[in-house]
Amino acid sequence: MPIASIRKTDLIHRARSFLLLVGVVLCLKLASCSSERKQVAATPEPLTAVSTLDINSATVNELEELPNIGPKLANDIVQHRTKFGKFRRKQNLMLVDGMSAQRFREISPLLRAE
Repeated sequence: MPIASIRKTDLIHRARSFLLLVGVVLCLKLASCSSERKQVAATPEPLTAVSTLDINSATVNELEELPNIGPKLANDIVQHRTKFGKFRRKQNLMLVDGMSAQRFREISPLLRAE
């Protein structure tokens, strides 16, 4: 066998071994990243300091604590709820006179309807 062919075969063998090693390292790295993602996904979200207000049980005083909700609008919300029953969705709060779409968008993240 000529020396040139031995060297060529040896280089091909080394290149294959190197590529196999790189492939194994990449697979191990991807596997560890995947397990880290699963652990992160399994971790529950921390509770935020801001809680939501149930518009179906909130008092006038509790509603007044919301931004841009004064005593009159808070009273109107409670009167509407008393007259027509519970709000089925928090969006129904816009049925109350004085509750504009802009004002609703501002306080919507702070509300829930149960």
